[in-house]
Amino acid sequence: MKKIISILVALGLVLGLTVMATPAVSGQCDTSLENCAVVVVPSVECTATAVYNITFTTNRPLATAIDHIIVTFPTGSNASAAAAQINGVGVGTTKVGDTVVYVDIPAGGIPAGSAVRLDISNVVNPTVGSYTLLLRTNVDDCDCEAPFAIVAGGSIDPTSVVWCPCHNITVDVTLNGSTNITAVNAWAWGSGLWVLAGGKLSINCSAMASLGLNACAVYPIQIDFDPGCNVTLMVTVADAANVTLAAGWNLMSLPIMPIDPDITAVLASIATNVKCVWYYDGCEDAWYAYQSNGDADFGLTTMEAGKSYWIEMKAAATLSICGYKLPCPPKGPPCYCYCHCWNMVGFHSVIARNLSDYLANLNPAGSLFGALTWTGATGWQTVSLSTMMNPGQGYWMAFMTDACFAPPI
Repeated sequence: MKKIISILVALGLVLGLTVMATPAVSGQCDTSLENCAVVVVPSVECTATAVYNITFTTNRPLATAIDHIIVTFPTGSNASAAAAQINGVGVGTTKVGDTVVYVDIPAGGIPAGSAVRLDISNVVNPTVGSYTLLLRTNVDDCDCEAPFAIVAGGSIDPTSVVWCPCHNITVDVTLNGSTNITAVNAWAWGSGLWVLAGGKLSINCSAMASLGLNACAVYPIQIDFDPGCNVTLMVTVADAANVTLAAGWNLMSLPIMPIDPDITAVLASIATNVKCVWYYDGCEDAWYAYQSNGDADFGLTTMEAGKSYWIEMKAAATLSICGYKLPCPPKGPPCYCYCHCWNMVGFHSVIARNLSDYLANLNPAGSLFGALTWTGATGWQTVSLSTMMNPGQGYWMAFMTDACFAPPI
């Protein structure tokens, strides 16, 4: 008679099963050796696809290409994509339907008395409930029964996000046997922060903005599924800035450093209204361009703070930028360098400053020869040292020699 010992219900969907001693012989089931004692090890992970960690000791040798370990999963499982390892080494499998997996014995076989760890991954669980997994070798007549339970849980994708005031965060939520999320624990962040609808977990933007969070800080949000399963969403706080663009040509720059400098990422909020973007590199004496319709590649693939750009718009729109006023640790503050004669210079600041203050630490001092800006309403304008520079505006500056400065952000 089989003896079933301590069974601990798994806390999540990834299951660890410890099967003790499977010493059956062909044609009979030897109960005197306490066949198939089972312990189900608790897990803290919560996913819809399980990994079964089964350990046992064989009382007889298992031969390559002759013996197989046979695992039968409960009805409702799907092991058609299962992969297996024995003692950490990948081995072949043969699937019979959705629930039976024949696992090959590795080269050299397994000697009698060996401890065997069998890991089977990519098994889709049935619904919440109590089940029995069956384990045998291909010449044994009796199954080792491994009771286990599947409890409600869930998962999120992605598990880390960047939040910009006031950009929405949306996280995909998978619920397995649970009708809802029972709690979203934002510790010191208060309530009303999240809304769950249609399989999406969305942030309450106004509630988030009212918290006064520090840029570059990382905040863990514990999301609790019912019952006893939780995952952590890591939220990194960033800065946000807007640039108003008119229909037609604009001379503009980025007030903050974008998280993703890829030009399509930077322009994502106004993509349908952009015709083209041009940039002149004064050090290379070369023009680079980007066309939104993709008809041609003129080499402009990024947009960065410290540079200005010509951007032609089909219609007026507001560019929303997610990024940082200053880089996050361990990076340091930026320094911008330009070459002799004309350069397209950006205004890296979220507040207005006059040109004298912005270039206060220009090196060599006094190397600025002249500065211009342009708008569709006023055309070209000369920029003097006392002229106020506005966030989002772009500038042409001429230097008498190569020069660098660190912006007073």
